[in-house]
Amino acid sequence: MKKILPIIGLIFGIIIIVGFFSPWFSLKSNIHRTEGIRVEDFVNVTGWDLARGEIKVTQKESGTKDIHEIIHLKIEDKDYPFLDIIGGSLLLLGGVLAIISKRKFTYGIIIGGGIIASIGGWWGILANTWIRHRAISFGNYALFGYYRFGLLMCVFGGFVSILGTIIEAKMSRG
Repeated sequence: MKKILPIIGLIFGIIIIVGFFSPWFSLKSNIHRTEGIRVEDFVNVTGWDLARGEIKVTQKESGTKDIHEIIHLKIEDKDYPFLDIIGGSLLLLGGVLAIISKRKFTYGIIIGGGIIASIGGWWGILANTWIRHRAISFGNYALFGYYRFGLLMCVFGGFVSILGTIIEAKMSRG
């Protein structure tokens, strides 16, 4: 009984926590002039950035790797990233408890963590659907965005942990 369950909890808990601190989406501006220099803006937004409500915009000179300026912008903090970190923590806790206690309640902890993390990840995708439009224009200034691996790790980790726990539960009964 419970051969796979501790591994599911530990691995996918770590995947979700790493995903929380990894880029969820990236934004890049078209080239514009600032202080007589042609620059592009780059933003990698992590779950941690969304949770605390602050993002860092890096302006780089066009055609070079030279950083022109780093701007810290305050944004509205979001709640859904907290679901991912809570869900990932529950998965880790459930994995450790599955190793130590070998009791049925560890299934509930791991499934609960997976569900919470999946909800947080999908909420992150749905709350940021404007990323799919690829270009957001502000006069002559445009941002191009795309999803990154951190958000996908949270969704994938939550879903697979739920699926793996259900499969493990059915295998231990049959």
